Amino acid sequence: MSSSLMSVAIDARMMLNAKKFCFAQFRDQSEFERVQNPDEICGNRDPLLQRTAAGRRKIRYTTYHDVTIPILQELLPLAGMTNVSGTYTANQTVTTCTNIIDKIGAVHKYTNSRIDKMIIRGQAGTMPISAQCEWIADDEIEDSGTSWVDGTVDNLFGFTGSTYEIATVDIDINAFVFVIDNRLVEGWNNSATVTDVSAGPRQTLLATSIPYVAGTKDVYWDNRDSVAGVQQELIFTNGDDSCTINIPKAIFVPKSPSIQGARDEIRLECTWEAKRQSATPAFNVVLVNT
Repeated sequence: MSSSLMSVAIDARMMLNAKKFCFAQFRDQSEFERVQNPDEICGNRDPLLQRTAAGRRKIRYTTYHDVTIPILQELLPLAGMTNVSGTYTANQTVTTCTNIIDKIGAVHKYTNSRIDKMIIRGQAGTMPISAQCEWIADDEIEDSGTSWVDGTVDNLFGFTGSTYEIATVDIDINAFVFVIDNRLVEGWNNSATVTDVSAGPRQTLLATSIPYVAGTKDVYWDNRDSVAGVQQELIFTNGDDSCTINIPKAIFVPKSPSIQGARDEIRLECTWEAKRQSATPAFNVVLVNT
C-alpha cells in the first residue's frame, strides 16, 4: 500500500501580476468541455470512446483578498481604471496579467488573466474590508522555476474606519458593496483556448444599508422618482491610509423599506448605479498611502 502526505492550504501562495500577496481563498471554476452528441444512436447503451473530442477550455477563477493599499494598486488598473497620482479613474480598456498559484501538488500559471468582476465589501463586525475578483484567463499551464517576489505588506482596513455621504451629507451605514462588473465578452473561434476577450457594457453599483428614520427618509423620497443622479462618497481608513470611492452621478434603484419583525431594525437598502455624464467619468477611486 502506498502512502502520501496530506495537503493543507497553509503553504499555498499566490503571485498576482508578478507580486506575492496574501489571499483568503482561491476558488477555481474552470471548465474543460467534451464534444459529443448525446442524441446519437449507436445500438448500444454505452457511449463510444471514438465519439468524444476535446472542446473549449473555459478558464475562470475567483480570488478573495483583505483590502490594502498595495493590493488595490495592482487590482484597480486590472479592473478598468487609469492611475494618475493616486487617482484611479474609469477607462475603456481591458488589461491583462499573469497570475501564479502554488496549489502544493503543483504550481498553476493562469495566462492573460482579466478581471471580469471586482467586488469590494465591508460590514459591521470583526472581518476586514475585502475584495473579491472574478477572473477570466486564456489558459492554465503547469509552471516550474518561478521566482516568488513578495509584494508590499501594509495595513488592512476595518469597517469601523468607514464614512459615507450622499450629496455631501454624512449617512450612517452598517454594510456596503461596491461592484465593478466589466461584463467581458469571450470568443473562441476555432480554438480550444479563448481567442478574443473584449470589454462589454460595464455596470458599476454601490449598495448600502442605512437606518430608515426621519433624518434619512428623504434619501428614498428625494431619489425614488429622480434620474438626475446624486453624488456618492465612500471612504475607509486605517490611520493616515485611506481609500475613497467617488461616484459623481449615481442613479437610485428604488426599493421601499421592509419591516422584518418586532425586534428588527427598519433599514433602507440602497442600490446606486454609477453613470457617466458627458466628459465626467462614472467613478474614480483615490488611494492615499502614508
